[in-house]
Amino acid sequence: MQTPSCKYCEAQWSYGETFKNIFKPRMICSHCGEENYYQSNSKNSWITLFGIPIVLIVALLLDLSTSLIILISIILVIVHIALFPYRTQLKKKEKK
Repeated sequence: MQTPSCKYCEAQWSYGETFKNIFKPRMICSHCGEENYYQSNSKNSWITLFGIPIVLIVALLLDLSTSLIILISIILVIVHIALFPYRTQLKKKEKK
């Protein structure tokens, strides 16, 4: 897995730099200062979130306790957020 690189200067972004910027609509490259934007057509960007309902259904079928199901759900959400910088893809600003 790899973190994204700037679409202008091709500099590889660090995990921390990517994570810090993923909640912003535009991501400023710390190397060249250009604005990069999140590319939303990534096919696997939300695939890990689809695992949560599956795990919950399996947990309910196995008759696990409610607190264990909640704990498993929280762990899955944390894993999803922690892996987000590796699934981030950038694009240049669209010309009008």
